[in-house]
Amino acid sequence: MKHQYSRRFILIAAVLVLLGVAVYTQYRLSHHAAKPLPVESQAVRTEVKVITVSPSRYQAVITGYGSAEPRYRLELSSQISGQVSKLSPHFASGNIVKAGDLLAQVDDAPYKAALSAAARALADAKLALLEEERQALQARREWQASNIKGEPDSELVLREPQLRAARAAVAEADAALANARNNLNHTQIKAPFDAIISRRDIAPGSYVQTGTVIALLDDSQQLELSLPLAARDWLQLPSDLASLSSDARTVSLNQVETGQQWQGVLSRSELHRDSETRQRAAIVTINAPLTQTPPLLPGTFVQATLLGRWVDNLWQLPASALSQRGEIWYVDSSDILRKFTAASLFNNGGFVYIPVPKVLAASPQKVVIHPLSSYLPGVRVHAVKPVTAETVTAGASGDE
Repeated sequence: MKHQYSRRFILIAAVLVLLGVAVYTQYRLSHHAAKPLPVESQAVRTEVKVITVSPSRYQAVITGYGSAEPRYRLELSSQISGQVSKLSPHFASGNIVKAGDLLAQVDDAPYKAALSAAARALADAKLALLEEERQALQARREWQASNIKGEPDSELVLREPQLRAARAAVAEADAALANARNNLNHTQIKAPFDAIISRRDIAPGSYVQTGTVIALLDDSQQLELSLPLAARDWLQLPSDLASLSSDARTVSLNQVETGQQWQGVLSRSELHRDSETRQRAAIVTINAPLTQTPPLLPGTFVQATLLGRWVDNLWQLPASALSQRGEIWYVDSSDILRKFTAASLFNNGGFVYIPVPKVLAASPQKVVIHPLSSYLPGVRVHAVKPVTAETVTAGASGDE
């Protein structure tokens, strides 16, 4: 009998334990169900670095590259024939010469003789003219003394053809004398303008003929820089460059390798397009390049910076903010990632200047400074402002 009560007691205890476990389990489940679940979007938000920008007014900056070349580059050639008898000690590559400086002397003996012969021929022609004028005067007097009315039937009677021939002979002899004198002057080969001697092609004893190249001369007083500009760059410049003030026409020149700087003047624009690049060029003039500090040498490759017109409603953004696909990404007021297609109006100092869409111009916007190719519009993100140094970093255009 006792054994039967013991079994019944154990069965009741087991049932009570099971009921307790069930009640506890139900309590725990209901307790966890009452807790709010974490918001999934907060757990997976991507952190993006942004800067806050507002539309503003900026002056267009146009950048171009080119080689500073002499205004004049001349292959100086001989205008007469003969043997070079003397060279100036300054006639060597790298030296600077002034206009009129003697570079070389060609043997002038044959040309002095030719000048003397031309002078004698002129004297003979003048003498013949005087004699012919006297004979013509005598012929007219005889015709008048004959009392024959009217003019003679032939011009030969009054020796008019002979007189014209004598006068023509004097003019020819005078021109021959001038030519002989000119040839004698050309035996002295002189610099036609202030120049740098880039190359010398003769030596003492050389025989030159008409057209023989003597030297290569580069203008030392002025350099010109041809800057091919795209159509969008020309839109940022006034159509009439001559109307600009002297300050507005000032161009900053910089040699990228060394950092050396110079100044030039925007002087004119070419009115044709290059057949290969389909661009037209602006011409920058650099006066007295060798007296600048440091001297600007012909052939120096430089970066030129021109100032254009003022433009309203632009964002100034780090160059990295414009993706390789030409897109600007921004975060709206609801922390949603958005984008729009953009094209920079101009670049300067690591920044791009973007026209602001009308829908975004009313208030400041948070623009992503390093957009990734994996970004998708409509995603909720966590916008973070970077340190100051990062906001001005101009790395490669986005899509990292």
